[in-house]
Amino acid sequence: AVAMSCGFTLAEALCPRDDGHCLVQSGASWHRDLSGELFHRYSMDLLFPPNVGVPGRCWKLRQIQMHHDVSLLPPTIFLRAEMAQKCGLRGCLAIPLQCEETKQFYVTLYLASFPLQRDGIIYQALEVTREVLAQQRGNFRLESP
Repeated sequence: AVAMSCGFTLAEALCPRDDGHCLVQSGASWHRDLSGELFHRYSMDLLFPPNVGVPGRCWKLRQIQMHHDVSLLPPTIFLRAEMAQKCGLRGCLAIPLQCEETKQFYVTLYLASFPLQRDGIIYQALEVTREVLAQQRGNFRLESP
């Protein structure tokens, strides 16, 4: 719902690995087109320890992470920068969520085929995330304001 309403190309849900030392792909994803699917397939076996990559920083800091154009970033900041460039992915938004039952943090990562502008898309994505969480009445809550 968030990816479609905000115009993202790819959405990935990352969860803590069983030992809790890093994030891994949860198996939940959505892609608008072949470029998003290829990027996601490339990402399936990657691990994101705390502070490593956008998901790892979001997970460690428990704060939203946003980059205008990840295809221009060095791999030390965005591990998949070269693949993002090949797939035409640019803007990136990562949102931390907390499971109220387990207290563990998860990250939803969104990638767009266009550069992100700081305000508009973040507010829209957060609002849709809040709406989705309220409708699901699940155990997750949005960590960032």
